Amino acid sequence: MRPRMLLFALQSALAHCRRNKLMSTFSVTTTTVMLLMLGCFIVVITSLNVTLRALESKIDVVAYVKDQADPAQVQNLRDSLSQNADVESVRYVDKDTALARMRQTLGDKAQLLSQIKGNPLPASLEIQLRFASSAPALADQLRQEAAIEEVDYKQDVVGRLLAITSFLRLTGLIIVAGLGAITLFIIINTTRIALFSRRQEIEIMKLVGATDWFVRWPFIFEGTFLGLLGAVATVILIAAGYQPMLTHLSGLLTFLPLAFDPQFLPKLLLSLLAGGALIGGAGSYISVRRFLDT
Repeated sequence: MRPRMLLFALQSALAHCRRNKLMSTFSVTTTTVMLLMLGCFIVVITSLNVTLRALESKIDVVAYVKDQADPAQVQNLRDSLSQNADVESVRYVDKDTALARMRQTLGDKAQLLSQIKGNPLPASLEIQLRFASSAPALADQLRQEAAIEEVDYKQDVVGRLLAITSFLRLTGLIIVAGLGAITLFIIINTTRIALFSRRQEIEIMKLVGATDWFVRWPFIFEGTFLGLLGAVATVILIAAGYQPMLTHLSGLLTFLPLAFDPQFLPKLLLSLLAGGALIGGAGSYISVRRFLDT
């Protein structure tokens, strides 16, 4: 775009915003409301996702080692698991450690173990995973190992956790996309009203030889500017209410230990600024293009 054309488009966009204060205020307000809803929902769903990822990382697969297993074979299995990309850590628990844990767990009833001859507890490999979704496949793999007697990974708990995380992530994606689409729809229709009020001016510009892009740019800049104003208002509101929102959310979901990413808020605010400007500009472009085509 030529500098003179760019300057004209910017001046025209700002002038139209000043002349149509009511419509501009409506556009900024609706954009702010929709972006605020979108931002608040992203805060909630992201906080839940961080917590669910933390819960997923606590899923352990326990492989019980046969008493007659070759130590070298067990060591090779440990080394193989340590190199597995899905495995966070591997810990070998010998029979004595297993018995000591049992005594600690039983507490006052630990004396009952004295009635049992020897140590009936097996050694085991405690495998911490990066993602709970890896547990079923790894458990099946371990069951094929000659040194392994039995594998336990709380199959019911893993299945329910994976179902919850999948549902929340899919629902979050759908709602975020829906709110973004509604915001875009509002911008398109607001720009359409502005176009209708200036249709005679646009017809005159076309008659004297103005190109479609010469007509489009002022509206695109106007939509981008109004979308950015709405995003700025949203950013201020979310920045001010972020900590109270987290406190309230933690109070409502006391049954779930929420975890929060300290780097999340700056990323969210920047994304909202970029999203507001992008949706405003895109909505205006779509509306002007349809108007000119008709």
